[in-house]
Amino acid sequence: MHRLFDGVVTVLRQFREIVNAKMGRGNLVLRTDRSAAGLCLEGKRTARCCPVVARPLEMRIARARGCKTMPVLKRPKVGSVPAIAFFLTSFACMGSETSQRIEPRRPSAESEFPFAIYGRPASTLVEGGGRYNPSIRKYPDASACLVETERTNAHPDLTRVNWDSMDLTTDVDVCVFRILTSIGHIGEGRRWFETQGFQLSRIIRDMPFRRDEISYEASIDKYQFNKMIGNQLNFLQLKFLVGISIGVQLDKNANVRNVILTSTWE
Repeated sequence: MHRLFDGVVTVLRQFREIVNAKMGRGNLVLRTDRSAAGLCLEGKRTARCCPVVARPLEMRIARARGCKTMPVLKRPKVGSVPAIAFFLTSFACMGSETSQRIEPRRPSAESEFPFAIYGRPASTLVEGGGRYNPSIRKYPDASACLVETERTNAHPDLTRVNWDSMDLTTDVDVCVFRILTSIGHIGEGRRWFETQGFQLSRIIRDMPFRRDEISYEASIDKYQFNKMIGNQLNFLQLKFLVGISIGVQLDKNANVRNVILTSTWE
């Protein structure tokens, strides 16, 4: 057993040396991709991301928000020590990109699921609903809220959000409404918030007078959110801003009743 442990340590040490030596044609770079966070083994045609569980392999790259890209490794000779490390890494990477993705479960177009305020279509509200009209036209469905490469995808990844195209605050309300509607699942909707860097409150069920409703809040660091939306907030606004949160209300079938971005100021 002791010899086996020593052998594993040797494999990992040699693999670290391979990475540090930057074998293959790849370069150690940072890819600014908000859709996933982790270590990536990128080839000519595919890019697979390893979650942070790859750290035991001592492939530690400086933390940054986004997807970190490793050098492309040439396939080593079968049976060699580098080969073992190569296949261990490939096994760790398989399927992790799929686990990060969140795909639509149902349509999200305004014609089928109109943007609602407290369960009522905004277009039918005399007071308050009209201010959402520009955002409703700008984002007619969930795909309009995504980065350009995902908009024409038959199976778009809803985690790849084009946050910096949104103006505060109605654009954010409409887009989050569209995306949660498209997800159509309470648990997956909460996971979507986590992929975007939000912290979630517990779910509140069976509220007084609204026993068919579920609600929760998703909060985020103000500096992180400002970076996501393209630094729309200036220095003074950030100084006096205490927090950013998005309140969500749904029925038990995951139909979105209300989404509202809330900012708290000193």
